Amino acid sequence: MSALSDFRAICDRSDAHCHFFTPENMRFFRSVILPTYWRNDFPDDNKTIWYFVTSERFESLWGGHFKKRLYTTRMLVRDNLTGRVSILDIGEFQQYGTAKSAYTAARNAWAAEMRD
Repeated sequence: MSALSDFRAICDRSDAHCHFFTPENMRFFRSVILPTYWRNDFPDDNKTIWYFVTSERFESLWGGHFKKRLYTTRMLVRDNLTGRVSILDIGEFQQYGTAKSAYTAARNAWAAEMRD
């Protein structure tokens, strides 16, 4: 399975209706979910967090004007008691110019949570 299908399955089992992962939204934002992600379970807090990377590319509504594809680190947080799901940026939207730098930031955020 892919990261995208894994995240859609998580959302389908929640009450949140994660519009973030719908084909329409992903097409509109020219968004791609990169394949590698990291997961932390926090049983004491009844939550699970997945750390992942997206890329988006701006295209003018009038066509012909494209900007470079940029990368954002994100986390999907599921409350295991309520099933509620939130998707949050880690850092700034489109903060990274390369997939490698975004992956490094996501992995570092995951590792930092593991140490706490």
